[in-house]
Amino acid sequence: MADAQQKVTWEDLAGAAESMFDIWLAGSEVEWAKAAWGVPERKGLSAYSGDIERTRVLVRFLALAVMYREFCHASGLEEGNEPLYGDWAETLEISPLRLGQLVGSEFEVSETSEYDLREHALSNLVNHVRGEVFNALVEGFGSISYLFASLWVTPRAGIDPADLDDETLNEALNDELTGEKLEGFAWVEQGMPSVSW
Repeated sequence: MADAQQKVTWEDLAGAAESMFDIWLAGSEVEWAKAAWGVPERKGLSAYSGDIERTRVLVRFLALAVMYREFCHASGLEEGNEPLYGDWAETLEISPLRLGQLVGSEFEVSETSEYDLREHALSNLVNHVRGEVFNALVEGFGSISYLFASLWVTPRAGIDPADLDDETLNEALNDELTGEKLEGFAWVEQGMPSVSW
């Protein structure tokens, strides 16, 4: 008998998001994460009907966190802050068994510690869902430009990245066109590809 359709909601993830998106002392990165997670929710990408599908949904949330940190790195906003796949998996209570089932028997790496295996498996799965998450974000935020602007303003407190006023949007897109800002925009425009740390 198939499990009934369920959903991973923001309320399920809010506690984990506090640590996964914690970069700025007084920024709006958690507000961005909440707005960004609303996109997969609206597109049905947060729905699941079994433990393996639930794990896939949680990997999509991991992808949001990874892509956010990579944006901060690619745009020069913040160096470091590499994704902590293993720690995040524990925070989200991702079962190693379900992770192994999801990654499949074709996945092989030379790592031997459980922590390193989990890191590589999660990295592999995040890269696998990256395209669908990016496409959902562009559609949900309305454009690549708005997606970029929503990310760019997150170091500032008191801003709702999902509802930027015209002045804030114009400032994010057109003021102080530094090399870092242009690199960040180009990275988003290229589909938010994986960043080498």
